[in-house]
Amino acid sequence: PPPKPKPTPTPTEPVQEPKPSPVIRDADVNVTRGDYFCVVVRIEGRPEISLQKISSKTVSVPPGTYRVSLQIDCGEHWVNAGKMTVKSGKKYIFKPKRPPRIDIDEI
Repeated sequence: PPPKPKPTPTPTEPVQEPKPSPVIRDADVNVTRGDYFCVVVRIEGRPEISLQKISSKTVSVPPGTYRVSLQIDCGEHWVNAGKMTVKSGKKYIFKPKRPPRIDIDEI
């Protein structure tokens, strides 16, 4: 019987390195008093931010969507001001507005 031909060598494919997982970073949110002289801001799951003696404060917030409540004029009653969504590593400015609502813009 005739000899069997040798198989044609196949080029070796480069080994695919696993892609690193994307790094998830907190967003920086500059919370301002907006339309109010005194306001306390509550971002769901975060410590309250009192803006009575200061005009703004920057806080780190993990990416996600959060309910926001306000104590207008530093009163006792909390008012629902809506929701905000922040993305990983982005910077935002947060402004409480009248009637109670929020503006949040990426900067």
